[in-house]
Amino acid sequence: MLEALSGTSRARLERIEVFGDAQTEPLVSYTDSDLDHRAMRPEGDRNTRYGRQVSSGTTTIIHVWISLVAKRAVPRRLRHSLTISAEDGSRVDAGDARVDVRAAPPLVMGAPFRTGAWLAHNGPGQHRSSHWGSALVNTRGTWIPQRYAIDFIGVDNEGTAVRGDFRKSANGDWIGFGQEILAVADGVVYAARDGLTDNPPLVELPQSTSPSADATYGNYVIVVAGRTLFTTRTCKATVSP
Repeated sequence: MLEALSGTSRARLERIEVFGDAQTEPLVSYTDSDLDHRAMRPEGDRNTRYGRQVSSGTTTIIHVWISLVAKRAVPRRLRHSLTISAEDGSRVDAGDARVDVRAAPPLVMGAPFRTGAWLAHNGPGQHRSSHWGSALVNTRGTWIPQRYAIDFIGVDNEGTAVRGDFRKSANGDWIGFGQEILAVADGVVYAARDGLTDNPPLVELPQSTSPSADATYGNYVIVVAGRTLFTTRTCKATVSP
């Protein structure tokens, strides 16, 4: 992409639009500040990795989330149109990247809890959450293993998540701690781990030594809900403010 801009070593993302099938109106369009928040350099420091400036020889991921109008047909193919600019201000259209949409019907999932009220936090639509920031890049491609992860926080009838001062709280003070967790779909247990001591609340965990389940998930259950579809339940008992 950068080589097309007169050999420049830096470029800036100006616009990305996503179209469905042969539509002329984009399903979503990002420019300026939108791209500053959605363009992420996974190799960079987590405090400075976002921004639409791209350097030669680096990887940049643009987080895209599309919400379709109710009862609107799901597109069979998505077309991504990008515009980038060089350091001298010249602009080029970087061409169209096309992605086929999976035709199989989506898996319908149930609630992961039998009772209680729960706040869905850091859901898949929140592109600045730590889940989307967990991108892995290697010679085979780019993955975001936690892209569809959700943090559920139990709350009482008043919407309170913790009893007393959360800054001095123990695990048992949190409404959702120790509650029963259900599988969200029928399937077969692929892997599980239990017996790790619960982490205290509001404590930042050390950096994982690897992206494997045993190094990052804590106590967990992984269920195969389809030939290549997995659902995971992790129980870290770590709460962020």
